[in-house]
Amino acid sequence: MREADAYKQVGLPVREADASGEVPMREADVNQEVPMREADAPKEVLIEEAFEEVLLNEADTSEEIEDVPLNISDEDLPEYEDGSNICSFIPKWLQPFFLSPIFFLVCVCLGLFGDAVAVGAFSGITTTIESRFRFTASNLAFIVMTYSIGNIVALPFVSYFAGRPKAKRPIWIANGILVMGIGIFMSGLPQFLFDKLDIVDGKTESIVCMNDTQDDQCHKSDAVNAQNDVAFWVLNIGSVVWGVGYACIPAIALSYIDDNCKTETTALSAGIMSSMYGVGSMIGYFLSSFVLTLWVDFYRLEPGTTLPSPEHPAWVGAWWLGLLICGGFVCIASLPVYGFPRKLPKRSRSQAPLERNSTKDGTSAKIGSNIEMKQKGSRSDYDDRVLDHEFTEEGPVWGFLKTSKRLLTNPVFMSITSCMSCQFAISFGFTTFFAKYLESQFEVNASNADLLTGVTLVPAYGVGWILGGVIVRKAKLGFVSMFVFAFSCILLAVGGYIFSIFFGCSNPHIAGVNYGYLGQSNLEISLVADCNVNCGCTTASYQPVCDETNDIIYISACLAGCNDTINDMSYYNCSCLAEGIDSTKAGLCEFDCNMLVPFIIVQILQTMAVTMAGVPQTILLLRFVEPEDKTSALGLNHFFTGVGGLVGPLVYAAVVDLSCTLWQSVCDSKGSCLVYDIELYRRLFMGLSMVIGIMGALFILPSYYFIKKTIRERPEKLDENYEI
Repeated sequence: MREADAYKQVGLPVREADASGEVPMREADVNQEVPMREADAPKEVLIEEAFEEVLLNEADTSEEIEDVPLNISDEDLPEYEDGSNICSFIPKWLQPFFLSPIFFLVCVCLGLFGDAVAVGAFSGITTTIESRFRFTASNLAFIVMTYSIGNIVALPFVSYFAGRPKAKRPIWIANGILVMGIGIFMSGLPQFLFDKLDIVDGKTESIVCMNDTQDDQCHKSDAVNAQNDVAFWVLNIGSVVWGVGYACIPAIALSYIDDNCKTETTALSAGIMSSMYGVGSMIGYFLSSFVLTLWVDFYRLEPGTTLPSPEHPAWVGAWWLGLLICGGFVCIASLPVYGFPRKLPKRSRSQAPLERNSTKDGTSAKIGSNIEMKQKGSRSDYDDRVLDHEFTEEGPVWGFLKTSKRLLTNPVFMSITSCMSCQFAISFGFTTFFAKYLESQFEVNASNADLLTGVTLVPAYGVGWILGGVIVRKAKLGFVSMFVFAFSCILLAVGGYIFSIFFGCSNPHIAGVNYGYLGQSNLEISLVADCNVNCGCTTASYQPVCDETNDIIYISACLAGCNDTINDMSYYNCSCLAEGIDSTKAGLCEFDCNMLVPFIIVQILQTMAVTMAGVPQTILLLRFVEPEDKTSALGLNHFFTGVGGLVGPLVYAAVVDLSCTLWQSVCDSKGSCLVYDIELYRRLFMGLSMVIGIMGALFILPSYYFIKKTIRERPEKLDENYEI
């Protein structure tokens, strides 16, 4: 390359060459055109650096500059001793691992994987917690909501303090993983704060005509209610701590990786971290399915204790075991992260210096040395300088307000974000109560309901995201086509909710709930009848027995008027049965409903449709905001979708409670729901999903107009043929 060409590329004015072939330069030209890199740098050095930068860009340095293995010398080790982490005692032979971004990613992924397993396991045990502690669906939704509250409240503070230039981000991340593990562990503590599940709840005792007085039962029930209240608040505290810990992980970990790796490595790392929740949640459902096959107090049962079968409604599984396993795993996973320094050292490079032609005075300069000096400045150092400049220009608070105003007044951004918030409300509410829906609608036990959830919804969620990305990329969809694709997927999901209303079963006949006792008309249905009025029965628990001859379910053997039992499996001398029948069997009657398989197929397709829409929505959201607002746009989008995820479980819980026809009750104390009107449950549950889905479709619809308007009025801001 000629020197004149080099001067042109760096922005220096070029004058005509003299007879010697050299291009003279004016001092004024240098002062005007060359940007100062150091305040006190001589002009000759500035020209030298600019000139060398152009030559380096033109040269093929693939052979001259190559990565070599990372060599840790004694000069590298003081970074472990200056307080940048607490693991300065790490043996020297292990320290190369703690200077590797790949090993850092592995350690963070272990923590996120443990969190994902815990999330899946907790979703799978909600109905068991409800039964064990007499919670309502609203109580369960509140516990789920406190996780989001802890996350949302902690996120701004964590982002600020951990984002400071001198912050030790690995310590913040490790503390977050540890706190998250403690929160998960705390969620399982109620099991060990109280005595084992006893006859007060009627779980291990056959309920026939009782001998206890009502006063005795009320005294025992008051003590149990006090314990259940304590359990509720312990679960809430654990959920808040869990959410606070999670706030410290994803964003800080990605920024740490981004400051120490290439941009494409950051994108790959983000994908790997997100994939932990697809795999982990599925394993979490499998874990909850297994632990629920164990009795809740299996480790402290007395010999010879008779337990109901896992298929019996009175069964209470070991809900706490999965949480303790996940909490312990996450706490252990936090330990390696403490060993990473505040900044990872740069890899050493072998560099052959590039020489340019001798100057007029015969001297020569080596470019390689200056290049090496420039490479010492990390991306994080550059980002800090940029941020400092921005804050000096308009200040962080004013800049934040201006950015927020631009985004909140951006019609495409707000339209898509509002739609995604509706989708998150459906996703969080639907998945929270999906296993419960399967149990009530199709009489699937808790263990099998978790297994079905793990093998249907979770894989469909991941496949939908991947398929949506493949379709957008392979079809090379333009912006308008992306909108049409996303809108079509949303409408397909709404159609799935409508179809699901018809894929269900009819209410079984339950005496005293939706079917009258002998002598009762449909207008005077009641659990108390002439045949059981003297038995002192309660609805403290749901231990159904079946009259197989007439296909009628009774809430308990006591309410069936039964006086004798054999091994708590068969009951005799029952006064409430039809004439000529005096015996029943424990459990529900045969359930004749073949709608489970088609329902599951519809749910798989519906879940895939919703998640397929997420890819084009995200691309449109990023492409129709100002380039400098992209990071803030993602943050604000996450805030609004988080609010949707916070509200969703509460709304769905209200619908679930509204469909309850028989509440657990002891001495006027309300507990969990024992019997649902499954037809009303199905209509309300799927109807709510349909309404929120239609709201999302209406929210995103205006973006079609504004997308076309932006393409028409500002084509220079958009590139329809960009690479995805």
